[in-house]
Amino acid sequence: SQAGKIWLDLFIVAMQTGMRLKDAALLKWDMIHDDIIEFQPEKTIKHGNIARVPVSPVLRSLLQLTPHTGSPYVNPEIAKFYLNGDWVTKRSKKIFEKALGKQQTQYDKTGLQRQRNGCIRSFHSFRVTFMSLLASKQVPIADAMTMLGWESVEMVRLYTKLLEKAKGDMDKRNQTVIQQMQELVIPLPEATTRIIPRKADLQKLIT
Repeated sequence: SQAGKIWLDLFIVAMQTGMRLKDAALLKWDMIHDDIIEFQPEKTIKHGNIARVPVSPVLRSLLQLTPHTGSPYVNPEIAKFYLNGDWVTKRSKKIFEKALGKQQTQYDKTGLQRQRNGCIRSFHSFRVTFMSLLASKQVPIADAMTMLGWESVEMVRLYTKLLEKAKGDMDKRNQTVIQQMQELVIPLPEATTRIIPRKADLQKLIT
């Protein structure tokens, strides 16, 4: 349905850009410049931060299929609702809850006080996933900060940890590749044997 499509479009924008809910809901056409989305994140607007996010192929296709209705907003219906109350925030939460269940979207109320009624999976999960994907590709901190419009030192620390984890994962992947590479399996000479490499021997090692 059309009602479902406006939500799917909103979620795709967030998933492809890492935008917070307010920024994704209020995305304007004039923020999109060829292959870059440039905007001031509402949460850090007082700091003058400018976020610049490349337009992915999927997002470009979505934007090309989105009709221009005369509204400055890419998703005018969502923008209208967002500007007139908290319905978009509440509805987004309900969609996640219905799709994933309360156990996946809310902490157990028997947990810590600060976690009560908090969300495990929510719209913000798109941003966290986007950040994790950047880290997995070893995107430098400065570039990630530009795309996500960070101001918080804490977020930089978190991203640094993700980079370290990604590096560890990369080492494990590379180790597996090396261990399974049959071309590197060669017989080793006896330790007591004096070796004078010949041209033919060296050629075997580099072919």
